[in-house]
Amino acid sequence: MFDNKKRPDDTPDGIDPVMRGDPNTPEPRQRARPSMPRLAFRVLVLVMSLAVAAFAVTPLAAALWNSFGSPPAGHMVEDSGLTSWNPNVACAADLVTIRDVLGPAYPSQTVNGSRYQTNSTAGGVPQERALSPPCTITNMTGQATSSFVQINGVSLYGYGVKTTDCSQWYSKQNGGGRYPGNHTVCTNGGQVITIGTTSGYLRIEIDRDWLGKGYCGVGVPFCDNATLAQQQSNGSISLDVQGFVFWEGPWHWEIHPFTAWRLSSSVTPPSAPQNLEAVAGDANVGLSWQAPASDGGSPITNYQIYRGTTAGGATFLATVGDVLTYSDTNVTNGQSYFYQVTARNAAGESPRSNEVSATPNPPPPPPDFDISASPNTLTIHIGSSGTSTITLTSVGGFSGDVSLSASVACASLVCLVYPTAGVNPDVVTVVSGGTATSTLTVSAGVLTTLGTYEVTVTATSGSLAHTVTITVYVTL
Repeated sequence: MFDNKKRPDDTPDGIDPVMRGDPNTPEPRQRARPSMPRLAFRVLVLVMSLAVAAFAVTPLAAALWNSFGSPPAGHMVEDSGLTSWNPNVACAADLVTIRDVLGPAYPSQTVNGSRYQTNSTAGGVPQERALSPPCTITNMTGQATSSFVQINGVSLYGYGVKTTDCSQWYSKQNGGGRYPGNHTVCTNGGQVITIGTTSGYLRIEIDRDWLGKGYCGVGVPFCDNATLAQQQSNGSISLDVQGFVFWEGPWHWEIHPFTAWRLSSSVTPPSAPQNLEAVAGDANVGLSWQAPASDGGSPITNYQIYRGTTAGGATFLATVGDVLTYSDTNVTNGQSYFYQVTARNAAGESPRSNEVSATPNPPPPPPDFDISASPNTLTIHIGSSGTSTITLTSVGGFSGDVSLSASVACASLVCLVYPTAGVNPDVVTVVSGGTATSTLTVSAGVLTTLGTYEVTVTATSGSLAHTVTITVYVTL
């Protein structure tokens, strides 16, 4: 048909053992049945058929069929109601992305955390080769989830005949008989990735039993395996695909059986991103936005940032992935910038978002205060005193109470008796943008040692503390 093209990430698949029956095996012995006239037997069959048909259209029958096909109470089936393109599939498809299938491990492969995980080692439909897989599965969280999915906007690579997965027989769960004409049929397989990305692949396999049954294969419009091989690309051909989710442990997630594909002719560019906001900082502007209201039928692959220095004058700045934030650090403080954002999918670029502006600036200093002394030197005779005015000045809008204290240190070789120092008041209130004062008084007694002293006034408010030093000379 066409050659198998092996990829580095085309790991082996777990394959059901091929059922190889022996056509020469004798038929099982039939039990003897009591004879019945042929006409009577035909009448009986006709009556039973009519009874079954009558039952099938009753409300009771409809209720029973609905109960058999419905998920357990309290659970929800996640399907988007999309029609299957393959008439051999009776399920409605859930519109998802490859990221949805791989789960939080995306772009890596693991069963854990995916919405399709059913136990610690399995996920998706129970049998990858089943001709009639279940439409829903119950996942690890107890939710009934659609196992039949549609994924739009993917590109196909590494597709071909899987020569390691061939047989002349249907698998056991499909009856085990020979394929028509005793032909050998091989599974076809490949990988798809979301258009615009380079990682996060999903394996697809058109199963050999589906090919043998005629559900897929050459000339089948919705599932032509030969024509599909011609759609391989590096992202230039966009496809929409349908099939059943299956975990091929321990390697990767698959769409297996793969049931249909089409060119993404109905995909359109997304609508504009919503609610763009800009927050200015010191030499940076932070942008945030919301995803478009419509992705155009294909997953968002990236966003494009536009920037200008005048309103309406933004030009292309950068491309980011499927994220909703961006930090612009190539800016100058004091310069105003205007921004818009667009979204892209497999079909192209959206209109631009709303325009926002921001002006980066250095952050203002935190509220604080300064302390000063006037004069900052005093000469005091023994038995007298001197004063200095302590001034506290608000900085950066500081306001609050400030506590004051004074301490005396010797700056001479020998100091036996120190002068005394105190501030009054010892608590002052500073208002925003204002000043407050207190008086430092230094006194020298008749026994104070002559020499030089340093008086330090400490001002404290919460975690803020500042000091000022006054030099004091004690003389005769």
